[in-house]
Amino acid sequence: MISSEVLVVPPVSQRVPRRTFEALLRPEVAELTPALEASLQSLGLDPRHLADHYDLPTLRAVTELIRQQECAALSFDDGLREVGRRFVKGFKQTPIGWIFNTMAPFFGPARTLQQLPRYLTSVREEFPLTVVTEGETRFRLICLDAEAMGAFMAGCIEGVLDTCGVSGALVHLRQMDQGFELEISW
Repeated sequence: MISSEVLVVPPVSQRVPRRTFEALLRPEVAELTPALEASLQSLGLDPRHLADHYDLPTLRAVTELIRQQECAALSFDDGLREVGRRFVKGFKQTPIGWIFNTMAPFFGPARTLQQLPRYLTSVREEFPLTVVTEGETRFRLICLDAEAMGAFMAGCIEGVLDTCGVSGALVHLRQMDQGFELEISW
């Protein structure tokens, strides 16, 4: 029997693998309330039966739903940062995230940040990120993608540095027309 369903695969630059949504929908990130589940369903995402890939607008929409539910008392950017920090906690519970959680403290924060563009391909198949080393404990991350969420990424970096044993890191976000820049120091 031939199925009449058409499988739409987003372009590689927009593809976000299932594991990203598995991490976002973990209890460490958000409570899967009936309201959140209904909102996810309206986006075409069934949290109990995830597709292999979704597109970047779906990731943005799901992240926003979680921000609204879990961080409504915070400003928009602070809420996205908090969701980013929680995302790292959820990601560390996935099989690939478990490897990251084990290896990042061993590699240390500098090496982990330098390898970030490679690591991010496990979260989004293409992530246009440049890492600039400005000193032993100073880095700049430049993302020239208008679709990327700078505040969310700032929170992720805070979570990554926490995983590496760094406390009190400063992650300054500068939004640009076509992306963002993060200045990181500890």
